[in-house]
Amino acid sequence: MWSAPTIDAKRGVLYVATGDAYTSPAAETSDAVMAFDLKSGIPMWTHQFTPNDAFLVGCPPGPSSRDNCPEVGGPDFDFGSSPMLRTLPNGKSVLVIGQKSGAAWAIDPDKDGALVWQHKVGGGSALGGVEWGSAADDRQAALRPPTRPSERRPADSPR
Repeated sequence: MWSAPTIDAKRGVLYVATGDAYTSPAAETSDAVMAFDLKSGIPMWTHQFTPNDAFLVGCPPGPSSRDNCPEVGGPDFDFGSSPMLRTLPNGKSVLVIGQKSGAAWAIDPDKDGALVWQHKVGGGSALGGVEWGSAADDRQAALRPPTRPSERRPADSPR
């Protein structure tokens, strides 16, 4: 985890975005948004976006026999930004987040992180995609990948 958590006082939940794994097999909680009960710390749900993403700097992509490398190197598509909790004009809530894959996502915190929409905002890579500097309001999200200028997307978009 390399971003600040998001607190949902209304639901009593703490949301975090996770990074990739360093070893194989990658845990089901890597490259994910996780929800924790704010009082007990017990995990409530996990939505993983990129399964099997085991990445370690200096290891080759794909299969490897080096002792310190994952068995199969992943794309390094972890999350560098925090989940943004927003209430839409219709009163429903979404968590919006950008990923190093170059994708922007919205998930439903009331449906165990079910996918609401996804949209490709730029090229993804270990050093690209969406990392920091995202913002959202009740109508749109601005996610700026370092590989392409900012693109605005309606926060309640069905894509």
